[in-house]
Amino acid sequence: MSRQVRGILFLDYVRMLRRYQVAERAKAHLLPDEARILTDRVDPTAWYSMETFERLGLAILHEIVLDEVDVIRLWGRSQLPNLLAFFPALATAAGPREAVVRLSSFIQSLFDFACLSVERVDDVSTSVFVNYGMSPAAEEAAVRQTMGFFEELITTHGGGAVESELSGHRFSVRWNPRADATGPLLVHPRVLLVDDERLVLAALKRALGRVAAVTTAESMPEALQALEQQPFDAVVADYAMGPAGTGLELLSEVAARWPRVRRILHSGNPPDAAQGLMATGLLHQVLLKPAPYDVLVQAISTGQ
Repeated sequence: MSRQVRGILFLDYVRMLRRYQVAERAKAHLLPDEARILTDRVDPTAWYSMETFERLGLAILHEIVLDEVDVIRLWGRSQLPNLLAFFPALATAAGPREAVVRLSSFIQSLFDFACLSVERVDDVSTSVFVNYGMSPAAEEAAVRQTMGFFEELITTHGGGAVESELSGHRFSVRWNPRADATGPLLVHPRVLLVDDERLVLAALKRALGRVAAVTTAESMPEALQALEQQPFDAVVADYAMGPAGTGLELLSEVAARWPRVRRILHSGNPPDAAQGLMATGLLHQVLLKPAPYDVLVQAISTGQ
């Protein structure tokens, strides 16, 4: 029996392939009769083939994020507004605990087979089991995307210092209740985000755009050009950004030329020297990518 998925998830995949102009390359991952999905109108309320959905996901994984599966987690965070528009009841949950329950029910309603269950949820944590029944690469990406949905929804409903752990088909999320999660108001709203992964930039810009004026750059030269053209209060840079310069090289230049600008290294694999550079004052903070939303806000705030 063929499994199916709602068009709202299909639509996000197709839009991404179009936005990053890889629709033609994506056809190589699809069956001949599936290629029309890249150009036809997608009905968000209709049912579509789960097998086609999986192949679209693999096209994104290989053609856009270049098999960096944790980037999909950031994408999951950035997709939350689309889910809220389709299911407004998610936005009215009374705190993280109720939000987890509502989101799990909503995600399950997008598939015509059992794919997700909340094994445990309390006021500060949850454990979720997910099984979409796809190939290992597609499944890992989809589980990380789902984890991103939960992380972002918990954050928007008052969960602070959100941390997640993934093990196979199961992930756990922990957070601080609102009373423990309050932090300083953002007082440095002009932020330059630097990362050579466009998907990461889009996700971070959408998240921080609620509280800051965000500019993005995909390389060290592009970032320096932006710094020369306008003032910034904080620079958040990835470490590995290609041959044009690392995040450390960029932030060292920022320290020399614009010493009042806060300098944050945001990397999935920061170099050993990074912590020592905090002690010297070259870096203000080193964050492990993807950092929780409230941690990012604190990092670009005065005195953090």
